[in-house]
Amino acid sequence: MNTFINYYEILHVSQDAPVEIIRLAYKGLAQKYHPDRYQGNDANGKMQLINEAFEVLTNENKRKEFDLKLNSFNQRKQKERDFQEYQKRKKYEDFQQQEKNSRNFSKNDDDKDRSQKEAKAFNVNININISKGLYIFKPFLSLYNMIKRNSKKIIISLSILGVGIIFISTILSIYENTRYSENIVTEGPLPAEQADETVNTLYASTSESASTPELVNTTNEQSKVIPSRPDLMYKAVQSVINIQEESGIIGVVKEIHDCYIDKKEDRLYCLFLDLTARMLDLGASQTMGIIRDDYLMDERVLSRINNNYYIPNSIDSSTATEHLQNVNAELAEILKAKYQQKVNEMNSTDKLNKSVEEELSEINNDEVKPDQSSSNLI
Repeated sequence: MNTFINYYEILHVSQDAPVEIIRLAYKGLAQKYHPDRYQGNDANGKMQLINEAFEVLTNENKRKEFDLKLNSFNQRKQKERDFQEYQKRKKYEDFQQQEKNSRNFSKNDDDKDRSQKEAKAFNVNININISKGLYIFKPFLSLYNMIKRNSKKIIISLSILGVGIIFISTILSIYENTRYSENIVTEGPLPAEQADETVNTLYASTSESASTPELVNTTNEQSKVIPSRPDLMYKAVQSVINIQEESGIIGVVKEIHDCYIDKKEDRLYCLFLDLTARMLDLGASQTMGIIRDDYLMDERVLSRINNNYYIPNSIDSSTATEHLQNVNAELAEILKAKYQQKVNEMNSTDKLNKSVEEELSEINNDEVKPDQSSSNLI
């Protein structure tokens, strides 16, 4: 037979049905599809299958043989269904992941074009001069030589643990002698007497009519005070450090992107995330020659913080300049403190390494030291 026929389904009984039930089922179907009662053209075919099923299922040996074939067939079909279900689920998961990645990053280019138009008169230039006289690979070389000399598992394990800490701590040293200078610029440095005119351009129409109340209020009211939130600063710095260690700069970029999208998240926290990530990205680029992430380039960072915080909160240019200057300095100090703590932990680990190394060395010396009395006998 080309197609497997389930005799239990033909007689409409379960696989564990007793012979008495099978006989009753056969009797009822035989009466229903008897040529004298059933007028369909397939009456003979149906009766042939019914008789064949009855013959097999009422014979003990034939039924056992059929049950083995049926079980094997069911197992095969189940495996096929499981595999098809897996393929469908896998395709769906892959599609969902692609959609998620597309949603996360599809707005980047649109954000860039829109932000360039909205912030033409409100550009911020942050210049962070970083010393290039630092050699980041020296700690790695010393650590590698130490590991190479001693192959003991405990030394290697503790040393590898310090590698990640050294890598991050060296980035901190970049900012030891850094000078921070942030200036709000249009076509050049913005003079104080032009601040009101710039605010007009950003927050009101370009009309020269002096009768517009909103325009007068915007230009004459006292500049808003930006709240001091050191708690959000510490939270942002710690988040960037943790995510960078766990999933690299790509994970940090995604965190910033999601922060701006999440309407419940404090936009000031997103600003701190953005500036902290920019510091690390710029430092890694200047010290190790790593290509900067496009999402963290100066122009895009500045456009985001303008469009998502300063402009929506009606912060004038001079206040924004002062705020950026203070924020960058404070974030750098927090970074310094965080990484200095890791350096101290690394130093403690190094001391432990040396102690263990000395103990192992003493043990090895004791093992190979010849017995003095035996030497004299020889």
